[in-house]
Amino acid sequence: MSSYDDLYVESDYQYDSEQYCYNNNSWKTLLHANPSSLILPDDITKIGAGVFDSCHSLVEVKLPDSVESIGRMAFSYSGLAVINFPSSLTSIGEYAFTGSKIVSADLSGTSLNSIGKNAFAHCYQLTAVDLSGTSITSIEELTFYGCSSLTTIKLPDTLTTIGSCAFYNCENLSIEIPTSVSTIYSNMFGSNTDNVTIIYNGKSYTYAEFDDFKTDFVNYRAGNTVI
Repeated sequence: MSSYDDLYVESDYQYDSEQYCYNNNSWKTLLHANPSSLILPDDITKIGAGVFDSCHSLVEVKLPDSVESIGRMAFSYSGLAVINFPSSLTSIGEYAFTGSKIVSADLSGTSLNSIGKNAFAHCYQLTAVDLSGTSITSIEELTFYGCSSLTTIKLPDTLTTIGSCAFYNCENLSIEIPTSVSTIYSNMFGSNTDNVTIIYNGKSYTYAEFDDFKTDFVNYRAGNTVI
């Protein structure tokens, strides 16, 4: 089969909400075509589970404004570096971008209300994430696990919970935790924390000062706890 530098996906491709991209041929047509970029049609609402999993040649994807959800493992272990997130987007599934080459994730203009665990784990090229303006209430466990190049993340004021190991080994991260957060689970950052900066309630902490941070956090939240 021929290879393509770019592939425009016509509207007769459908994206199954549970499994694969298919038309008269199998979804593997895309995999075998080895496209480096994809422009998806305007009637797509869901990117199904595993659709572009391990598509190593895929570098860039243009999502239409109609997309509402990105399924489990949709782009995991692909070569994806550049993707837009439309305002219609409400959810990102577990492992959706795990192991991909995504560089940044600006979700600030979306309608996002949920991100599954491990969604961006092991994205070693990921440097910046913007979740401000979204309505998510939880960063699930392992969401940004191992994102060693991540230096900045903006969190929304709707956030209440940060899960276990959510930023494990994000060793260069500067993060401001909103005062809306009431629960932080264990091992949030892991062991490589010398360059981690935590900002909470207007005060900056190093990870070495984390015990003081937790005390301040508990006192400020008046009865809520850090686990």
